[in-house]
Amino acid sequence: MFDILVYNLSISSMHWYNECMYTFNIKLANLNIHISTIYRNSVDLCRNYLIDDNLSDFNVVINQDCIDEERSNCDFDYSDGYLETIALYRQIGNILPIYSGLIMHGACIEYKNKGYMFVAPSGTGKTTHINLWLKHLRGVRVINGDKPIIRLIDNKPVIFGTPWNGKERMGDNCSCILDSIIVLNRGVIDKIEEIGTNECIDDLINKIYIPKDKMIECFDLVNSMFKDIKLYRLECTMNDSAFVTSFEALTGGKYEG
Repeated sequence: MFDILVYNLSISSMHWYNECMYTFNIKLANLNIHISTIYRNSVDLCRNYLIDDNLSDFNVVINQDCIDEERSNCDFDYSDGYLETIALYRQIGNILPIYSGLIMHGACIEYKNKGYMFVAPSGTGKTTHINLWLKHLRGVRVINGDKPIIRLIDNKPVIFGTPWNGKERMGDNCSCILDSIIVLNRGVIDKIEEIGTNECIDDLINKIYIPKDKMIECFDLVNSMFKDIKLYRLECTMNDSAFVTSFEALTGGKYEG
């Protein structure tokens, strides 16, 4: 049994498909969310975000129908408990636009209070590249290695860590202003250039979770968010030189080693 005083967690007497549900509260992207689920997987995943606060900005309930829907769209035989965690984030993502927030697929780091987000197809080298930053530079923190949340707060794009941080589990419960988004491609040499939104809009939209019933709101939100975010295209190797190239362009400083 969980420590209710610490985690505000209990087994609900609510019956949904005649199953007990876990109920708990998390603080995610500066929003208090009350969650009801069937399995413990979601509780364990969100452990570092649990709060002892009954006030919530919105509620999310995951039932068996939500899990079955995820399974119908999945090519692998995952457990119901794992699929529940996917369904949970999808439901949160469906509500986030109401709070000027979006889920984006990418790896984000923070250095000197600025966030740098690298987006690319899976397997292209996002994790390898941010590991180069960690290897060569003190003071770098991984905000999220896979699916952070961006919210527009006081007209500033703020990037937030989330429990959904990839198979490497790289990330932290933290946030900072998002300074730049870097579209990463593998190359035979290392080079980077600043680009406009029109030059990478497809790369960006393909990395954003957009609920079907909130497409207009999401596109308006993207326009508002990205007007203050610098955009780059980085072609890079897997070598240490790739870090130097991106570091110097993004920070405007000279890497001293």
